[in-house]
This record gives sequence, structure tokens and C-alpha cells, in this order.
Amino acid sequence: MKNIQIEKLSNLYTIRRLTDADVSMLYAWMLRNDQYFRYCGGGTTRH
Repeated sequence: MKNIQIEKLSNLYTIRRLTDADVSMLYAWMLRNDQYFRYCGGGTTRH
């Protein structure tokens, strides 16, 4: 599989790979949007 240069996918947005350091920010966002995740059949966890 080729290595895709994801940072070149958009001229409007900064694109980067997510890291373990992003987990807390994403988890907080998921907690604020829990209705979406409940509808999709999953709970909101850090994992």
C-alpha cells in the first residue's frame, strides 16, 4: 500500500494524523455529542 501524503488532501484545512495526544480532546468532543454516538450503537469511551 502506498504512503499517502494526507497533508496534501486539502488546501483549506490543516490535515495531520491523529496521535495518542489527541485522545483527551476527542473524548471531550464525543461527550458533548453523545446523542450521535448512542444513535450509532456505541458508547463514548477513551478506547
